[in-house]
Amino acid sequence: MTKRLELPPEKLRYFCAETSLPFESTASVPPLDVMIGQERAVKAIEFGLYAKNFGYNIYVSGLVGTGKITYAKAAVTKVACGEPVPPDWCYVNNFENAGQPVALSLPAGMGSVFRQDMRELVDDLKNDIPKVFSGEEYEQAKAAIMKKFQDSRGQVMDVFGQQADQHGIMPQWTTTGFVGLPVEGGKPLTPEEFQQLDRDKKEMIEKRMLAVHEKAMEAIRQVQHLEREAREELKGLDSKVGLFAVGHFIDELKAKYAAFEAVVDYLEAVKNDVVKNINDFKPSAEDESNPLLMFRKSMQEAVKDKYQVNLLVDNRELAGAPVVVEVNPTYYNLIGRVEYEARMGVVNTDFSMVKPGALHRANGGYLIINVKDILANMGA
Repeated sequence: MTKRLELPPEKLRYFCAETSLPFESTASVPPLDVMIGQERAVKAIEFGLYAKNFGYNIYVSGLVGTGKITYAKAAVTKVACGEPVPPDWCYVNNFENAGQPVALSLPAGMGSVFRQDMRELVDDLKNDIPKVFSGEEYEQAKAAIMKKFQDSRGQVMDVFGQQADQHGIMPQWTTTGFVGLPVEGGKPLTPEEFQQLDRDKKEMIEKRMLAVHEKAMEAIRQVQHLEREAREELKGLDSKVGLFAVGHFIDELKAKYAAFEAVVDYLEAVKNDVVKNINDFKPSAEDESNPLLMFRKSMQEAVKDKYQVNLLVDNRELAGAPVVVEVNPTYYNLIGRVEYEARMGVVNTDFSMVKPGALHRANGGYLIINVKDILANMGA
């Protein structure tokens, strides 16, 4: 017969003496970074993390509350700390096709530096370009071009005036074009006086007026050609002055980022675009009381925003490969999104409104997602 032993109440629980613990409080105890009782799973995860073959992922399965996500993050972080920090990624404007912005890759930390450099560049251009175009040398060069045009136009009109005088026609220029008045005895004929002339006389005057009209059209074409030449010279002057104002700023940045070909190409595109749109930086001669001036200034500021840098991924504070835990893996949270804004009643977007997703932030590192969460998001 088996003898039963009764246990006293104090034997039914484990008693731990405080003096046996090697710490004063749990605040000084580092968190547990292992999975208790899952040695096989731990070895499998470690093997998967150190197997750097492309296309492989790690799937962890287990009961709810067993610390899968916590351990996965701890294990991945341990490996990621010893890996290189991935580069920063920036979006900049594509001046040839604004709908396809240019992605630039820079070493971690240089993305924010480049963004600040471009901000300072725009500020320098906004301050220096108006000074150059307000200078005496520019005004003198501009005045010389306009004087040359005025002199050439005066010569054309003088020649035309002599031709009209030889035909006995007094030229008059109105807002609608050229009008010729026949002259008899040194005085222009009125319409009534012209009608009183005999038929042969009127036909002869009409022929002379037609010949003068053709000369007038030729003179107008010559003046228009001179105007185009003057505009081209003024445009060339603006480009030359603008390039002088912009060139040394751009060249300094190109020297700083000489090791990054894509950045140098972008800076060259910026220089060409600024010179092409130099009027956006020139001082405005409009009256400050003009209600349209504020609108024009806002449009100029919007134009200058195209030279900013959208720092999509900033890894300057990382000490290894990134570890991203996405708790809400929707399509946009994973892939990123493009935002929109209303301007003058029209919805617009540009490269500066491209926002990153978890895949961008985890690029070059690790992304941890709960499978149940991503399966619940059909778009993802």
